[in-house]
Amino acid sequence: MAISTSPQKKDNTFLVIGIIVAIAALSVVLIVFAGSAPAPASEQTRQTNAQFMAENATREGVFTTESGLQYTIITDAEGDQHPTENDVVTVDYEGRLLDGQIFDSSYSRGTPATFGLNQVIAGWTEGLQLMTPGDKFTFWIPAELAYGANPPQGSIITPNAVLVFDVELHSINQ
Repeated sequence: MAISTSPQKKDNTFLVIGIIVAIAALSVVLIVFAGSAPAPASEQTRQTNAQFMAENATREGVFTTESGLQYTIITDAEGDQHPTENDVVTVDYEGRLLDGQIFDSSYSRGTPATFGLNQVIAGWTEGLQLMTPGDKFTFWIPAELAYGANPPQGSIITPNAVLVFDVELHSINQ
């Protein structure tokens, strides 16, 4: 088989080699830089949230758990029965973002919510175990104990958002 040396075939060969080299170079750049730094908006959100949580922790009446959950007691029923992570509870609540936008509320639906503590975000599981029936708390839940970078699809909750919940524990349904 003879190798053609026509100008047309040489141009095509160089073109194909050039495309392959460009794709390989782009692939290397993507592999090296993909995920190496958070997106600026995401980093800004993290910094804003960290600053808010640090300042909030200094407010009178705000408690911070080892995990980073913050809460304040609005109404203390002074009970002694706390739910466990395997219990089912009935609550009323309002969830909002730091800017005050409400994203969910049992109050607006007109009916309390009943669910297993092991079926909700980690911040709720932890926070509700601090409560007794009749208590009302406000929780500030860091992203790591909420939805992190993956909020519910179609929600106004943004990635890495701190969530604020006013929660009233009505009952523990074992």
